[in-house]
Amino acid sequence: MDISQSKYFNKLCIDQDIYDMLVYKYQGADELVISIINEPKPLLAVDLYKKALGPNHEKLDIINQNFLEDKYEKIETALLKTINKINKYAEGNINRLINGTFDLGDLVGFYAVQLFRSRKMRKSLGTNIKNFTIYRDGTEKRLSEEQKDNLIKVILFIESIRFANDLYNTSFSVELLLSKSEDSFITSNSPAVLLNNSKKQLSNVSEIDGFIPLSPKIGMLVRGHKPLNKNFMIRYIDSQMIRECNKITVNCADHEIYTSFNMNPSEWFNK
Repeated sequence: MDISQSKYFNKLCIDQDIYDMLVYKYQGADELVISIINEPKPLLAVDLYKKALGPNHEKLDIINQNFLEDKYEKIETALLKTINKINKYAEGNINRLINGTFDLGDLVGFYAVQLFRSRKMRKSLGTNIKNFTIYRDGTEKRLSEEQKDNLIKVILFIESIRFANDLYNTSFSVELLLSKSEDSFITSNSPAVLLNNSKKQLSNVSEIDGFIPLSPKIGMLVRGHKPLNKNFMIRYIDSQMIRECNKITVNCADHEIYTSFNMNPSEWFNK
């Protein structure tokens, strides 16, 4: 909380071009996606008022700064209740953890949000999509870089919700990895990773194999299929496997790594 912060990282500005592009991209989508697209409509009014230089228009920046961040915070606050419960059970009541007295959908949702909301994912999408062009009334208009950045922010938010929903509605599985040694998991500012780093998994959730550390002593594997025909498993792992998980985290990180112990990064990087 005190380290991994980027000022205005989720600041969101929506104008008519961006909104029309969203509507076009997701035409024919299900009700869940359509409802999400409708949520930023108030930002259209904010954009028009600011462009008209209405009284105190500069004060409306606070709405742009907080709109998307509040959406993520609301989701993550709900999901973190489950994470905290798991941490508590793992420390003192393993039977309650084994019995799974919590919602596995929260764990899937937490993984999905952390996968899509990172700076790394935003950069990747921005690199792969060179430009966005909208056609209106027989004319062609290419979105500016600023408009493109804002559009990508909304797309990634929508895709995180849709991805979590699709994954939850498959034969998904969650496996908790509990440290039985003094070794700890590390994390980064791109905490959720796709194993083998295959983006193709995103188009077919049944092929998903993902990992995310939940705490220094608990890691989580998320799959779009069910090994042993189970959708919830718990495994105690040794120092060697924790080290392998940490290597994956380090090599999928985007500049920043966070640990509860001292480490020499040169010993961990494969590249």
